[in-house]
Amino acid sequence: MASIARNMCFRLSLIRCAEKKFVTLGTENILQELEAQLTDSQISAVKYTIADEEDLSDRQAYEQQSALMKINADQAYRATATFYLSSDSREKTSSIVSLYEDLICGTGLDYVVGRTELTGDDVAELVSLMSRTSDDMVQEKDSFTVVVMYYNETGCRELLETITDFIYEKQNELTEIFGAYEITAMEPSLVTVKDISYSDYQKNYRADTLKLQQEIESDKEAFTEEQALYYDILLNGEVTKQKESNEDSGTDKIDSTVQFRVNYIVWGALLAAFLYAFWIFLVNIFHTRICASDNLQELYDIPQLGMIPREATDKKRLGRVDKMVLWLRNRNKRSFSREETVELTEAAIKLAAAKEALTTVYLVGCNLQEDAGKICEQLKEGLQKEKIQVNVLNNILYDARAMKEIERVGGVVLVEKTGSTLYNEISQEIELLKRQGVRILGGVIVD
Repeated sequence: MASIARNMCFRLSLIRCAEKKFVTLGTENILQELEAQLTDSQISAVKYTIADEEDLSDRQAYEQQSALMKINADQAYRATATFYLSSDSREKTSSIVSLYEDLICGTGLDYVVGRTELTGDDVAELVSLMSRTSDDMVQEKDSFTVVVMYYNETGCRELLETITDFIYEKQNELTEIFGAYEITAMEPSLVTVKDISYSDYQKNYRADTLKLQQEIESDKEAFTEEQALYYDILLNGEVTKQKESNEDSGTDKIDSTVQFRVNYIVWGALLAAFLYAFWIFLVNIFHTRICASDNLQELYDIPQLGMIPREATDKKRLGRVDKMVLWLRNRNKRSFSREETVELTEAAIKLAAAKEALTTVYLVGCNLQEDAGKICEQLKEGLQKEKIQVNVLNNILYDARAMKEIERVGGVVLVEKTGSTLYNEISQEIELLKRQGVRILGGVIVD
């Protein structure tokens, strides 16, 4: 009701202004007269408002049509296909793989757009390439992996099949350039994953759209009568001629009522925002446990080898804040599932151990139980397949047996649980390990 009343008041101000000052003038003359009366800043304010409305219209259209905005973060469909290439030389194979990656991110997007109902922006947001490793760079072989995200199973599968068709269609063309080579694809996988970054992106996008809409309404309410008429002419090409009986009699009453309510709403919103910010400030001041948004490199000057995300929706008091901070910090980075981050962490530990020429690594921490304990076991199992012996030491600060065993340890990786491990406990662990001459390979945070 308040919005309707504001719009009515805005429209009535246009009519009164036109009738009182410009009743005998045409549209072009009115524009010239208004531009002579308004200051440059007032004219700019009107034009900026119109531009903001166009931007708002584009954002609302994107929100309704974008495939990314339709993805359910609790059940997103991800299809993956890995393509292996081989030729008569490693350099040639690497060049072909690099060209394939460039083509997929270039003309491949146009190819998909031409064979689906998706837009170019949709395809760019839904199709990505997974970073390559050096594991397959032997015996003239190399590979690349295509990852597709979608909001339903059928569309996800069809999108990956379209990309696959493009890859094979390019084979003849690339053979003419580079000579003969072989390309084979592993059986594609299609799984459902939970990725909170999608819901965070969608919520932030909708929040920004709502903020822009509110700013537009606020700017229009601040227009003078001349600005309101100038806005109406620029937007519609002429003075809108709408009249209703008894409009003037109720206008003043509506104006005062709306203004009264708006004042209370504004002051209430400001007070609520202040109280919420103050509460967040107090919580962060007295928060003493490590968070998902923390970085061990920044806090303790040790390499952060991995950040294992939480499987279920985080319902801790600061969980949503942590996730938002992480999303803002990593908004231009790729996101990975929990299984993928465990594999990446295994690889990071393996590289750190190889750099120090270690065949035995200890995973230590202050609360390696339940979820953190499961992660340690997964890391242990994966690293042992790589011929790296892994031992787990829990509570090295409070367990005498674990503390004694530290004396014969060569290298360790700290594994810390968010919401459980205290900041000063990590400092004490690092101090103890350095005092014993133990090499700290890095740290892992388990959310």
